[in-house]
Amino acid sequence: MWIDMGDNGKVNDGSDWFQPMSSGDGEQFMATKPYKGAIVEPTNHPPVNNSAPSVRYNLEHVYGYKCNDSRQNLYYGKQWDQVVYPAAALGIIHQISTNVQTFFGGGMVESKAKNVSSTQNAHTDDILCLHISKDYNYVATGQVGASPVAFIWDMSGNKVGRYELPKGSRGITAINMSHDNKYVAMADLHDNHNVFVFDVSAGNMVYTDKGGSNKIFDIAFDQKDSYQICSSGQKHVCFWDPVA
Repeated sequence: MWIDMGDNGKVNDGSDWFQPMSSGDGEQFMATKPYKGAIVEPTNHPPVNNSAPSVRYNLEHVYGYKCNDSRQNLYYGKQWDQVVYPAAALGIIHQISTNVQTFFGGGMVESKAKNVSSTQNAHTDDILCLHISKDYNYVATGQVGASPVAFIWDMSGNKVGRYELPKGSRGITAINMSHDNKYVAMADLHDNHNVFVFDVSAGNMVYTDKGGSNKIFDIAFDQKDSYQICSSGQKHVCFWDPVA
């Protein structure tokens, strides 16, 4: 170590060479928080009103389409110019000829964080998968979340059924309806990548099993006359016979 004897003959080891300095309220402070000097509270503003406004809004058109982290996300409807797809937490039915959209979800909601918002009537977080029934009358969608929910809704955007997975499922990556719309199958994002089957009308779970360590990207019922299921994903294809 280099030692400085100093002018007075005392040893200076350099410990006081660098001293902390306050930036103060000068240029450095204004560079990080310029609004502090630009915004001033008016002296004659009306009192704060925390009540909700009397106006309401209606969702008219959504410019967006979610496909970056999902595979089941776009289907034709029964009509040639009708397409069905998700955007964020919305299910969208788009009529190409008229450029008119119908929605499942949206509308006025409580001012709460999405992780505590009610999922009774519609999705509150991103939709990860979507499937349209064989007869084109219903759509099934599943969302992300600690206890994710799936919905079945009709082509007018009306809820038909709601199905909730156990806590820790993290999200629904694939979903499919049986040929007669009696059952809906889905796969989750749990470490075990579980497979579930629900009775559509009753709403109860009739089957669940572990899928393995590899993610499931797609799941499908036999579309003829049985309820056998095929799932596929990373390094695997599996066949299931969940319903007798």
